[in-house]
Amino acid sequence: MGTGLTRVAELRQNAGLIRLARNSGRPRTGCPNDGSLAQDASPAPPLSREQGGLEADPVTALEVLEALARIDASASWVVGIPAGSGSIAGAFLPARSAQRIFAKGIPPMAGMIPPKGQAEPVDAGYRVKGRWAFGSGIHHADGVLAGAFVPGQPPVEGARVIVLPRDQAVIHDNWQAAGLKASGS
Repeated sequence: MGTGLTRVAELRQNAGLIRLARNSGRPRTGCPNDGSLAQDASPAPPLSREQGGLEADPVTALEVLEALARIDASASWVVGIPAGSGSIAGAFLPARSAQRIFAKGIPPMAGMIPPKGQAEPVDAGYRVKGRWAFGSGIHHADGVLAGAFVPGQPPVEGARVIVLPRDQAVIHDNWQAAGLKASGS
């Protein structure tokens, strides 16, 4: 994985392939299941090197996404959401949890962090319940990021960022927003 400027140059060089995929006529639901687009185009945002990132500053990460958006806005959205979700998880999870989640690199993640659920403390962490409005790219994510509150604690102290395997989340297919089909949203 290269620097931000290298990534921008690589995206510009591969613009034809990205456009060809966009214009193939096949319905798209986000990045390929194997995560190749997210891996190949990801700016590897401000995650530490230990977590698989380049420790890129936010401006550089956004410049890479902007270069991709100039070629295909939906592709930029699909790459940016899991990259941003991974950055949030890397920044806010306890060190031990982050080490476990990022042990094999940056996993594609989806979800939303506004605390819409409850996180009840249990021996191994938290039992989470709630319903979040959407999770762009969730069908191609390995992990789901969710914001939740610990009941009985003040809002700031009780706020938690939760990451769970996607197969432990129930996905309600009720998000049919006009103009977003190619984004996987």
